[in-house]
Amino acid sequence: MDRCVSPGGAPGSEKLEMLKEQCKEISEMYEDLLRGNTKLRREIQSLTDLKDNAKSEMLELEEVCRLKVNEAHALDKDLKMLQKEECSLSQHLEGLTGTLLHLFHYKEHMIQWQSEISQEASSLLHATKATSNEKMLQQTTKEPQGEDKKTKKLKDVLCGDNCNFKISDFQEKGRGVVTLKLFKKEDLILQYKGNLLKYREGKETEETYFSDESIGCYMLFFKHKGATWCLDATVDDGSLGRLLNHSLKGNCTPKLFIHEGESCVIFVAV
Repeated sequence: MDRCVSPGGAPGSEKLEMLKEQCKEISEMYEDLLRGNTKLRREIQSLTDLKDNAKSEMLELEEVCRLKVNEAHALDKDLKMLQKEECSLSQHLEGLTGTLLHLFHYKEHMIQWQSEISQEASSLLHATKATSNEKMLQQTTKEPQGEDKKTKKLKDVLCGDNCNFKISDFQEKGRGVVTLKLFKKEDLILQYKGNLLKYREGKETEETYFSDESIGCYMLFFKHKGATWCLDATVDDGSLGRLLNHSLKGNCTPKLFIHEGESCVIFVAV
């Protein structure tokens, strides 16, 4: 048999093979397209899901923004209320400050009044004690009877007759009293004036004076009827008796007298 030849000059079997190859390629391309289409659908679905998620998130963000805006409005209202309260508290604080200043000044006045009252009470207490102590001394001392030279001299001393004395400065002891005339034994010289205290009160007062050198101490302790007494002449009243200085060889000694119902201590020449 003669071989059949195709119009292109190729045998029929070769053409068939080519068609098969083309069909196979087309089939593979179709499968690739199907796979690509499936992948594309998946990507489209994924994008759709992302879009839905984004939309949901956007809605949530819008809700959050709305809530934040409401919170901001509420905070703004609270801030305005706090500012009003701050203004009110500031005014109240100013009022309290004024009240505290007034109370502080009142406290200072009260302290001053209390100090003045304490000083007056202390003075009254000393005066009361002195009066009481004088009464106790008067009960143990007899007043001389009748008018005589000694009584007249006692009156002169009590009246402050200081014409026979002068004040001098001594190098070690400071101020002292010097006589301008001679005195005989038992002559009355000067009165020692001061607050009359019991022995214990005098010692306590003396310790107080010793603790402050600026005050000084002018105190006379003496015995009478077995009891020890004290005359505190620290406060300068201008009398000369308080300036009599101690001496190992004293030329006068204190004695207690009662004149017109009042006790007094007079230094007598020895």
